[in-house]
Amino acid sequence: GRPRSVSLGQVGIRCRFCASLPPSARGPGGTCFPAKLSGIYQAAQNIANTHWPNQCTMVAEEFKQELTNARGQRSTARASKQTWQNR
Repeated sequence: GRPRSVSLGQVGIRCRFCASLPPSARGPGGTCFPAKLSGIYQAAQNIANTHWPNQCTMVAEEFKQELTNARGQRSTARASKQTWQNR
């Protein structure tokens, strides 16, 4: 469960692939409402690195393969946490 309740207007992020499923049918880690806006970056990283490849049943295998391939390319552009916070 959640350590704290979600407040009205609180910013969150969720998996686009399983968002339409009932909460009980979603894999763990697909929804996150961080206490601070700066936590959105880490939440997105958690979804991309854990939820999509290991826990979401709605992600297409092709997408998982694209993630794996992108991680293997050193030239892949990565936005830093500071970049996300400045947007």
